[in-house]
Amino acid sequence: MDDATQLFGRRFEVMATGAEVLVWSGDQQRAASMFDVVEQELHRLSERLTRFDPGSDLERLNDDGGGELDDELLDVLTAALAAWHDTDGRFDVALGAELVAAGYDRTFGELDAVDARSLWVAESDAAELDPVVGPGPAAPPFSIDGRQLLVPAGRRIDLGGFAKGWAADRMRDLIAQVGPCLVNIGGDIAISPAEGVEPWTIGLEVDGATASYDVWHGGVATSGQDVRAWRARHDDDGYAHHIIDPRTGKPAASDVLRVSVFAESCARAEAWTKALLISGFDDAVAEAEQRGITAIIIAMDGTTVRTGTVAQM
Repeated sequence: MDDATQLFGRRFEVMATGAEVLVWSGDQQRAASMFDVVEQELHRLSERLTRFDPGSDLERLNDDGGGELDDELLDVLTAALAAWHDTDGRFDVALGAELVAAGYDRTFGELDAVDARSLWVAESDAAELDPVVGPGPAAPPFSIDGRQLLVPAGRRIDLGGFAKGWAADRMRDLIAQVGPCLVNIGGDIAISPAEGVEPWTIGLEVDGATASYDVWHGGVATSGQDVRAWRARHDDDGYAHHIIDPRTGKPAASDVLRVSVFAESCARAEAWTKALLISGFDDAVAEAEQRGITAIIIAMDGTTVRTGTVAQM
C-alpha cells in the first residue's frame, strides 16, 4: 500500500440503526465527498423503502397491490425474489402483515423490548420448540413481470434487514471507486475486494465474547432472536421476535439464538441468516454444511457450530 494511503471513516444514524463507512484512500477530500454522497443516498433509500411511513414508495406499492417499478425498486425486489428461490421459500420479504399481527406494528423503539435469550433460558425446562421442517410455500410471495409488480391480496412487503444488506452492497460498490472499503449498516457489512491491503477484521459476538474474523471481500450479516424481541400481546410471560417463519406466519419456533453468514454479497448473507435460523439448530447446521455456507450458528443454550471456511477458527 502507498505510504500516502490512509484509512478514512464516518459514522451516522440511518435506517433506524448506526452506520459506518470506511475507505483506504490517498485523497481525504475525495473520501469526504464520497461519504457525503453515501450518507445522503442511504437516507433517501430509507425513506423509499420503509414500511413505517405511509407515504413511502414501498407502502404505496403495498396499498395498491403492486405497480410499475423504477430501476431501483426493480433491483431490490428482484434480489429479494431471487433470495426466496435460493432459500427454497424460507426467506420471504412479503410478511409485513404477519409482523404487524405479531405486534411489530410500530418502530422497534416503541415496543416493549425484552431479552429473548434470558426468557427462553428461564423457561427452558418447560419449553418445547418444534421448528418446522422443509421448504417454504410453493407460490412466490409476489411476482414481477417486466417492470410490473403484483402483490397478492393480504400480502405486504417489508424489506427490513434485507434492505440494509442490499443498500450496503450498493454503497460498497459506490465507495470502491475511491479505494478499498467497508460499509456497515447495523451489522450488515459489505466489503470491496482489493489487492495490496490487509483484510478487514470483523468482530462478532460468539461464546459470550467478541471473536475476530478476517474478511477480504463479500458480505457478512447476522440475525438473531436476541436483537428484536418484544413482549407478546396477551401473554405477559411470552415474547415475539421479528423473524417470521413463512410456513406458519408466526415468529419462528426455533432453538437458534443467532446466525452469522459470510457470503459473496451482504444481501445473500442476510437472506441465509433468516433461512437458517427458522430451520432450528440441527437442521441449520446440517444444511449449512451440505450447501457449503460459511456460517456461525449459535443455539439458545450457547452451543456454537462454525461451518464453511470458519469451521476451523
